[in-house]
Amino acid sequence: MLRRKVGWIPTYVQDAPVSGFWAGLFSYKPGGIFVGDKVVMDTVREGSNIAIAVKKGKGPNWNQNDILYTDEITPASFSEAMPINAMTLLDRVAGQNIYEGAYADTAGQLDATIIRGAKTMMNKILRSAELMAAQVLQTGVIELKNAAGEVTFTVDFETKATHLPTVAISWSSASSTKIADLGALIRVVGVDGACTPQTVIMGATAMNQFLDDAAVQKRLDIKDMELGKIAPMLMGKGVSLMGNMIIDGTRVYIYSENNMYKDPETGLMAHYLDPTKVVVLDMNARRDIVSANTPTIVAQDPRLASFDLGRAASIKGNFDFQTRAYLAEGDAEVVQVVEANPIYYPAAVDSFGCLDTVA
Repeated sequence: MLRRKVGWIPTYVQDAPVSGFWAGLFSYKPGGIFVGDKVVMDTVREGSNIAIAVKKGKGPNWNQNDILYTDEITPASFSEAMPINAMTLLDRVAGQNIYEGAYADTAGQLDATIIRGAKTMMNKILRSAELMAAQVLQTGVIELKNAAGEVTFTVDFETKATHLPTVAISWSSASSTKIADLGALIRVVGVDGACTPQTVIMGATAMNQFLDDAAVQKRLDIKDMELGKIAPMLMGKGVSLMGNMIIDGTRVYIYSENNMYKDPETGLMAHYLDPTKVVVLDMNARRDIVSANTPTIVAQDPRLASFDLGRAASIKGNFDFQTRAYLAEGDAEVVQVVEANPIYYPAAVDSFGCLDTVA
């Protein structure tokens, strides 16, 4: 029986792109990608002392060398794999005309399946990396869990308690002192970090409460004197530059961040930035990404050379992946593997802080 002609329109693929906002606040430095297990980082801190005036001929004021701190850290390890069985290549793929499927290029279909699978696995790792970077700037601690709620990786950068304050009066209260709360943290970060913290990143709830505050609105309403300005501008997925304001003598730029990921323990969507928290940081301070890659024991199977993606980087170039492919199940299956071993290290550990707006 003959069938009437049918048309096929392009396939719709709902991707879940990774913002990369938090990870983008860190960067690779020379030597930051290597084959190994641990990374050792030295930090030298100079105080903000001034020279003491002395009497001529009475000798100098004696000094000591700068204080040296050494950290030894084992980066997190991620390894994602996806098997592709030869029989699955007989299945119709999205967008493929069922009347032409029998004449499809199997090798090309395998290639497309591997690329799509690698992209999915890379995005999973990038979301974990984004979570690591966001955790560092909110708590000074990285803590990753599995589906059972067990901690599979943790490292504590020992952020000072004074950089992680909680407000005396919750921001949900009309009597809260939001501008003063931010000013206090900006001062602490600026003094301890010997820096200028000009960036404020607010969770969704904190941002709404900040904009609703009478004192904030009054400061924005001063005519002919720009002490602040709210003019939202989308900076990327889930991130907006809301405006700027002078707080404690410093003009700070205020961002709102509202991206989410699926929590492996609860299965529910969760925010990278706690909606009730506010991060304060110096955008120019040093924050490092380090990758300790796994050594390769044997060379890639030459039969899979055309399907092996080798080493890859994220689109923004701020993340390093290792990929490989191997045959299994009597050569009836190709297994694609994507690995990464990153750590997000706040070298300038005193250049940021996080305010909890719930008392």
